[in-house]
Amino acid sequence: MPTCRRLTRRAIVAVLAAAAAVAPIAPASAEEAASPQTYTAGAGDDMRRAFEQLRPGDTLLLEPGTYEIGYIRPVLARGTPSAPITVKPQVWGSPPVLVGGIELRSPDFWSLERLRVRAAADRAPALHLRGGSGWRVTAGEFWGARDTQAYANVAIDGSGGYPRRFTFAQNCVHDAATTTRSKTDHNIYVKFRGAPGSGGVISQNTVLGHPNGAGIKLGDGGDPGAPGPWGVQVVRNTIVDGGRQVLMSHDVRGNSVTGNLLGLSREPFTATDRRTTGLYALMVGGSGNTVGNNYVFGADMALRDPYGKVRVAGDMAVRPDAQMRGRGCSVQPAYWKARYYGRTSQGVYLSW
Repeated sequence: MPTCRRLTRRAIVAVLAAAAAVAPIAPASAEEAASPQTYTAGAGDDMRRAFEQLRPGDTLLLEPGTYEIGYIRPVLARGTPSAPITVKPQVWGSPPVLVGGIELRSPDFWSLERLRVRAAADRAPALHLRGGSGWRVTAGEFWGARDTQAYANVAIDGSGGYPRRFTFAQNCVHDAATTTRSKTDHNIYVKFRGAPGSGGVISQNTVLGHPNGAGIKLGDGGDPGAPGPWGVQVVRNTIVDGGRQVLMSHDVRGNSVTGNLLGLSREPFTATDRRTTGLYALMVGGSGNTVGNNYVFGADMALRDPYGKVRVAGDMAVRPDAQMRGRGCSVQPAYWKARYYGRTSQGVYLSW
């Protein structure tokens, strides 16, 4: 059975004081040391230390409340497929709000569940994931770039063929920055250098409010041919109210954009060509990228691909207004046909 322990700054100080007054405690047995631990932490505790305490199979439960965490870059232990490392709320219905930002390097088999992170560090995202295999971020909320002027609320990058087999699903990412930079303020920015075996899934997220960029960008900026991600599946997301909803850029390969609800594009192509698009393939030079069965509304065209580098493998056209209802993370389409796409989709798309 997992052991439940309180992990707080106060507890750590008490343990250190006690250790100074008494003889050292004998090390735990190999069986005890190897058993999964469950820790709890609350507002005021050191989140960097809390993350660094965790070992394969451990779980960190965060009490309800608002945590001023600063911008943390913990040194992580690596989980395994059979013993992932999990961080989640103690009370599922009262997820904590972490104010600052989290940067995780090589988060192998880490699982972040239902965390709410508001960016508060200058030009830094709410969540930055660098490399790693098998990590999962689910049911969370990430925002704040509008105040920090970060290039994204969520950044996913890496090198050497990583990240691999990652999952970013059922989250809400909203209100990207609105700087004077040219079309570069995104909600989710995926810019790792792809290689065989790299990639992951971005699915069933709600992404909104990116007037000066894209909801999801796949690819690095800069020079033509800049390396970008390979093997990313963008599937059944609701992405609305921005410059472009999905942007693929430069040397991206083997990515797919399928079953998404993409609406209300604002950014014209040029000062003289005022048309808008749901998906934009910008100077794409890589191969194997596909799009299809996306519901695009509130734009002049579904796909702009001037170099003809993206294969259309399903219905792609501008559709009737999806009649979006609700506010913020609860936004969803009222038009019944649109509900077959995006976060409300069950993976079945209409034949038009």
